[in-house]
Amino acid sequence: MNLLEAIHEIGVQLDEDAFVVGGFVRNSLLGLPNKDIDIVTTSNSLDCAEIFHRKLGGTLFPVDPSRAIFRLTLQNSDELGISQLDFSQADKGISWDLEQRDFTIDAMAIPFQQSPSPPSNWEVLDPTGGLDDLNQRSIRMTHPNVFRADPIRVLRATRLASHLKFNIEPETYRMTQRDSFLLAKSSPERIREEFLGILSQPNLEKSLGDLNENSALETVIPELSECKGITQPIEHYWDVYEHSLQTAVMVETILNPRYRKDDEIGKAIPWHSWLDEYFAETACDGYNRATLLKLAGLLHDVAKPETKSIEPNGKVRFLGHSLIGAEKSGEILSRLRFSNRGITMIQTMIEHHLRPSQISQKDQIPTKKAIYRFFRDVGEVALDTIYLSLADFLAARGPNLSREAWLFNSKRIDHTINEGTRIRQLETEPKLLNGHEISRIFEVQPSPELGELILQVREAQATGAINTKQEAVKLVADLLKGQRGTREFSTLGTQN
Repeated sequence: MNLLEAIHEIGVQLDEDAFVVGGFVRNSLLGLPNKDIDIVTTSNSLDCAEIFHRKLGGTLFPVDPSRAIFRLTLQNSDELGISQLDFSQADKGISWDLEQRDFTIDAMAIPFQQSPSPPSNWEVLDPTGGLDDLNQRSIRMTHPNVFRADPIRVLRATRLASHLKFNIEPETYRMTQRDSFLLAKSSPERIREEFLGILSQPNLEKSLGDLNENSALETVIPELSECKGITQPIEHYWDVYEHSLQTAVMVETILNPRYRKDDEIGKAIPWHSWLDEYFAETACDGYNRATLLKLAGLLHDVAKPETKSIEPNGKVRFLGHSLIGAEKSGEILSRLRFSNRGITMIQTMIEHHLRPSQISQKDQIPTKKAIYRFFRDVGEVALDTIYLSLADFLAARGPNLSREAWLFNSKRIDHTINEGTRIRQLETEPKLLNGHEISRIFEVQPSPELGELILQVREAQATGAINTKQEAVKLVADLLKGQRGTREFSTLGTQN
């Protein structure tokens, strides 16, 4: 039984009028998949929800009891093609309920009785003209006070436009400009969800442009607005603000397989097929690494305004902007109620975003030791940070990009990725000498000194400087001799 058949079967048990509304109707008419479904009844929404609960199972809980809104999450989502159902009641009738919704394309409904029939045969309740706007591919508000009633809709308009590849109707966009300042009154959790939703969609350049023009972006992240007009060294094409937006856009561009296949600059981007799965991996708050990387691109230079200095010779510098930017981004993300893991991941990327381009001298390929230490220090977001640096490189030069410089930087990054992933694989092999053995052989008590010795042995093994246990023992002996002077180790050469 599919979901629509289940709805119809359950619907015959209801005495009152009940309707499928909102995004489910919109997506069904567009032939798009659905993740959830909204059900409105003109009677008691809890009674309606409990009937579905008895039939479908899952977990039923209140979302907003004061407004009679309930949610049913399903365990058998693969079978039904849906993961949750939301229930609300229209005390003033279904037409009034639809007219209070945000956008016309979300203000349509079908009665339960129609649910088994194909969407093309539905007789849609459409009091605000949503069907016409679907045909026009337009996001249009249902009434002029849509955004004042719920300011989060300012962000939702952009997210929907990006997701559906629609345009925001001009008067509707003008109202987002008028009311975007009210976003400050929305809950941080809702802002986070809508903003990440925008970042997760394609065509980010247009979306960020919309959020810039209607001032929603500076309301959500006022620290970014401080970057406007902050000029940079001559090799930068944009000021800090535009560069930040362009870096997020370049992350999307770099991750686009068509760009890497068809564009001359894109063809030089180092890539492996397994990276597609890597960046699609869920990272935090329900979003993947690709989305977090775009956010890191947006925030990576957020501390440049306060760290800018001009030397007597006219050279512009931003000393410490990576470290201070990591701290500042942590404050921003905490304010938006990001998970601790998400905050740590983005902070680490920002703190180290310059290292991939500075890992070796300008015209040299990095050493194994430098690559090892980068991957060791940056940990689980080492690859993310590498691709942030590539986006940063492209967004700095813009139209003035030197093809020769780009090709060499790509070659250096390619070597770093290949060597770094090889080293990571080597680190899974048994250790030549562990901490207990070092402590026993050299009588080193647990201490920072022992910890440093362990790190040195691990680095030497991973980079291929040592390959046997005897070589590991000799390395530790040499290190200790350097630290302790003339101390002799009579056990050398006798340990297995």
